Amino acid sequence: MKKKLLLGFMLSLLCVQLVRPTMNTGMADTKVDITHYVQVPDTILNILKRCCYDCHSNNTVYPWYSHVNPIGFWLNKHVEEGKAVFNFSDFSGYSKPQIMALLQRIGKATADKTVPLKSYLLIHKDAAPTEKEIQAILRWTAIERQRLTAP
Repeated sequence: MKKKLLLGFMLSLLCVQLVRPTMNTGMADTKVDITHYVQVPDTILNILKRCCYDCHSNNTVYPWYSHVNPIGFWLNKHVEEGKAVFNFSDFSGYSKPQIMALLQRIGKATADKTVPLKSYLLIHKDAAPTEKEIQAILRWTAIERQRLTAP
């Protein structure tokens, strides 16, 4: 009985490898990305790309293990959830008040260290922003929100 269960489990794992989630491998920098709606200095853009773009853009850099299911499905779910919150690659659907709210949310989530996710940081240690980078993001979001409200 145990042999049959193990064989069934192994066969299931093998079969699930044949089903592939759609990979998020589009363009991160587009004609409607964040840089066309707010001013993003290169230093800030580099931080965002390193810390945020895998889950919040149209281009994810996938690790080798993302090709092993069910891990691939789990990672893809995180990317879909991140892009549902907001997508740096496509700001075309956001109004000015929504952009201001997103900037505030980016600053708060970065300061609270709720993003990047702890599970993501286990493997991507370089994605954790430093305190100096967190402060830079907070200053940038505040400046941009102020600039967007100026007449």
